[in-house]
Amino acid sequence: MVDESLKAYLTSSLVKAGLTEADAQAGLEILFAYTERDHPFNEREVRVLLDAIHVCKILDPACGSGAFPMGMLHKLVFIIHKLDRTTHAGNNFRSTTATKIPDPSAREPPSLQSSGILWTTTMITAVSFI
Repeated sequence: MVDESLKAYLTSSLVKAGLTEADAQAGLEILFAYTERDHPFNEREVRVLLDAIHVCKILDPACGSGAFPMGMLHKLVFIIHKLDRTTHAGNNFRSTTATKIPDPSAREPPSLQSSGILWTTTMITAVSFI
């Protein structure tokens, strides 16, 4: 359910940016796969995806155990890391998002975290879970 919801949302964003629906869906299939294969998106398309993730609002209509929002968070972090591997657009996404955090001390990544996973997880809180 998480993958299908997110793919539908990101497909619509890519189509608005000029990709065909078939190309967007094919690229997202590769992006969402738990493989080492690089995604086929160029810098502009990566920016579109990161911007769409940045303004994304997640609604769990069941209001149950929280598995859906946690699954969505996990998938979004995975996608951002996969996009970051081949481009520096994700770093700009995190830096831009960080400037919106009111507490200046919370804007810097943790000094003990070398992989950036915690920093990305912190930045993904900019995605609204409603």
